[in-house]
Amino acid sequence: MARVQRGNVVLNVAEDEVSRYLQLGYDLTSTDGTVLQAAIPHDYSTLQKLYLDHTAKISELEDTIAKLTAELSEAKRAKATTAKAKKPANE
Repeated sequence: MARVQRGNVVLNVAEDEVSRYLQLGYDLTSTDGTVLQAAIPHDYSTLQKLYLDHTAKISELEDTIAKLTAELSEAKRAKATTAKAKKPANE
């Protein structure tokens, strides 16, 4: 038996019915209430909120990538400069 939940409704269903309940908007949960698999929401307001949250997260991650890329190129440039300075001059 699997445990599904939507709002304050908790049901115990057969394992082969889990996908149907996920499509109906129920989340698959463990016995302690932890969500194991979240259902895809169908209402507009929830989808809009998730879209805005994900857009903000993507923007934050793009900023992090740009910062780390700049740091990496700076480190490579510094390493090349120190390697050039350590290179002995040919006489």
